[in-house]
Amino acid sequence: VGGGASPPPHPAILVAGTYGGEVLAWDLGRSEDSKGGDKMRIPVIKGQRAHREAVTAVAWTSDPIHQDYKVVTCSSDGKVVLWKLKDIDLDSLWPIASFGMVPDVDGAKIGLEL
Repeated sequence: VGGGASPPPHPAILVAGTYGGEVLAWDLGRSEDSKGGDKMRIPVIKGQRAHREAVTAVAWTSDPIHQDYKVVTCSSDGKVVLWKLKDIDLDSLWPIASFGMVPDVDGAKIGLEL
């Protein structure tokens, strides 16, 4: 695990990053089911915005406009990704924006990846 954090309003939610570039999430307030399944694991939606190398830091940030919290991760791939928990039941985590270093004639600049 490269880093982990919990948001202030939901201390039972834990998000962590791995050296393989994965972002993992759990709701530690849920219990395992009787068949040994992991109800605590929150599905993480991956895609083009997700990390490709080791996640080196995980932090939560408040969003006063939407009155919620977002997860910010950074990686050795040079990207910073902003993640959001799905509002209903906090049942999935998905990337909403990805920022990275982009080359420019005057040097590198931070830009939004689409």
